[in-house]
Amino acid sequence: MDNFRIFNKIKVDTEKYEQVETNNNEKLKLKMEEKLKSSQRYKKKRKINNRLIESIAVIGIIVVGISVANPSLADNLKIRLPEFETMLDKIKENINSEDIVEYDPNMYPQLEKEKAEYKKNKLMATPIDVSSKADGLKITIDKAMYDKKKIYLDMTLKTDEPFNKSKYKKAVGDSPYGDGVKQMYIDDLEMYINGVKQDGYSYSAGIVDFIDKNTINLSYLIELDTNNDVEDANFKINFKIDEYDLSKAIGQKHYFDFNIKSIDDSIKSITLDEKDGDYILKKVDVTYTYIEVKMELPFQPSLGNTHDNFIIVYDDKGRVLNMSTGIEGKNKIYTQINELVDIGQIPKYIDILVCKNYGEESNPLSRFRVNLE
Repeated sequence: MDNFRIFNKIKVDTEKYEQVETNNNEKLKLKMEEKLKSSQRYKKKRKINNRLIESIAVIGIIVVGISVANPSLADNLKIRLPEFETMLDKIKENINSEDIVEYDPNMYPQLEKEKAEYKKNKLMATPIDVSSKADGLKITIDKAMYDKKKIYLDMTLKTDEPFNKSKYKKAVGDSPYGDGVKQMYIDDLEMYINGVKQDGYSYSAGIVDFIDKNTINLSYLIELDTNNDVEDANFKINFKIDEYDLSKAIGQKHYFDFNIKSIDDSIKSITLDEKDGDYILKKVDVTYTYIEVKMELPFQPSLGNTHDNFIIVYDDKGRVLNMSTGIEGKNKIYTQINELVDIGQIPKYIDILVCKNYGEESNPLSRFRVNLE
């Protein structure tokens, strides 16, 4: 899979940004790091581009050239670009202040969608009830939701001593958006499905709710490889709890083994092979949670011609279906997963647009309408 260079498509007006003079670069770097954590989906170790952070801390002007290996991360960065610019403005305004920036949901629509997705997953999750205890912490996966493209875990974490007096208190932190949400990261995640070790997955921070002085609830979402098609799955998952600043893991690993059946048993496949412009829409798979689009590209990315256009999917109400993952595979085939706005409600049709840039949907390179009924 070739790298997907999202920021090659972004034009930044440097006239909008002034040079920041500050003697506290470490504070700015910390704020930038926290913001970037929430704006990106990290693959496995969630490595942060420290060079980018250092550059912003010193000059306050964005000159971006990030190479992203995971297209879902790239798309998420693109969607968050207006939020990223807003975040920079807020950091500049508050760099010499300890005040928390007031959260405005209207400024972060993508974040609000993610919160809604967590709520849907929690409602759809089924009982699992498997536990692991190590180093003064018992973790129980109470429920899970699996739809082949993601696994959602609803967990209870219980410490032997009061949580805020235990070493695990360092694992919980405030969302950098200032929305009052508590978050936690896991680390060193290993995952097997039916005995096969998984590699193409991604995850970021989970959402924390305090239950009592010894107990918290942790909701975690892991996006799986787009090629995963296992219906009856045995999951073997192990991970550590990470300090919120990602400096080190806390305690020992926890191990879980459980079986779960995919909720999208009634998947519907529509073979099309329709061409418009340089793109060929090969196939659309429809489930009650997502729509998978397979598109033949005009060239093979492995030959060095990176696919850097955007495939945008609308439902029959004109709403953009949020892209969760995209993979460029063999034989020019690009696979993209788009989540339904209303889980369980399949649209009558979808519109698929291939655009050179976002904001150019009125003049797409290719356009397709697919009847899903």
